[in-house]
Amino acid sequence: MKIIYYVNHLEQSAGGIRQYALGILRSIVNLKQHHFYIYGNANDVELIQIACANDNVTLISNEPGLVERFYFALWRAISFFQRRIFPELKIPIVNHINSKVNRLKIDILHCPYQYTPESDCKTICTMHDVQELLFPEYFTPEERSLRAVSYADYIKRAHTVVTSYDFIKNDLMKFFRLPHSKVAVCLMDMGAIWSKEEVELFEKLDTSANGEGEFILYAANTWPHKNHVNLLKAIRQLKDEGKVVKLICTGHQTPYYNEVIFPLINSLKLEDQVKFLGLVPRKKLLEFYKFCRLVVVPTKYEAGSFPLMEAVSLGVPVICSAVTSLPSVLRFNSYMFNPNDVGEIAIKLNHFLSNPQALESNAKDSKESGKLIYDNKAGAVMNSIYQSMVSG
Repeated sequence: MKIIYYVNHLEQSAGGIRQYALGILRSIVNLKQHHFYIYGNANDVELIQIACANDNVTLISNEPGLVERFYFALWRAISFFQRRIFPELKIPIVNHINSKVNRLKIDILHCPYQYTPESDCKTICTMHDVQELLFPEYFTPEERSLRAVSYADYIKRAHTVVTSYDFIKNDLMKFFRLPHSKVAVCLMDMGAIWSKEEVELFEKLDTSANGEGEFILYAANTWPHKNHVNLLKAIRQLKDEGKVVKLICTGHQTPYYNEVIFPLINSLKLEDQVKFLGLVPRKKLLEFYKFCRLVVVPTKYEAGSFPLMEAVSLGVPVICSAVTSLPSVLRFNSYMFNPNDVGEIAIKLNHFLSNPQALESNAKDSKESGKLIYDNKAGAVMNSIYQSMVSG
């Protein structure tokens, strides 16, 4: 079977969506009976590494030539008017990805995020969440409108919709009225979050090389639902009680950082305790996981929390919100809190940062949680999905 894995413009700033896409890719390339064509940035280091390490993987550029761009632009213009004036008229699909589909005789086009490329072959669209329907206050009216129209279109055109958890599948069936048979669930293998080389590097890191002192870590893009705000308020509460906690945050800085988070840091007078470093290299992120005393994940909503999964896969102490999929990953209620309760977050932080034995027990339990989610058979699950699509 020939499969295009569509990761067009999926850069590091995409956060967890990119991590999911790479995680699934690292699992499915082990299906040696299939050949995978990665459609994306031909200069992407991680994609190049995966392609070079697997004989059944070819990296193909997502950049069309000048002549192709002209014809594709012309087709888009014609298609735009055709859909509105003569919707019953079918015209050939002309675009860069479909030219690859036809030339390579592709069986399935697999997109691991919320998009369905227009092509002549069967497609997979991955829907990570429908957060805009559950937390509309985090989105502008324009964003909600765009998502409603776009997501409905992607889902309609996809042959199969894949998601990571049953609760998201239930949301998709409820809000988009999808039949049960159209939605498949495939959770990535948590062992694919870090490469073997990265895990070995983590184990070799010397904590005496830590130049930051004692700190807690939160690695997440600065979207409103990531709830940096309540974490900062909890740190301020602890400061008022005489306990100074240093926080390091990594991840893509969205406009919300400048609009809300940075002013809040100043108003709470936490400038000396809090660092937002933006995106950092993976080696640096590994160092932060190694050197931190505790990982904190105060998110209000996640399809799946990569900061949490990264922590438990390395056996790092962690506390997190008791929302969505997070309890199924960490599995210990004593390490969870209500993300809307600043006081509860402060109490949890103080308990573990003031109690070495509790922190040591947390690390052991974190490691056990990581073992339980290490292998979710993602490759086998996706192979079953591929087979059913071709035979169906």
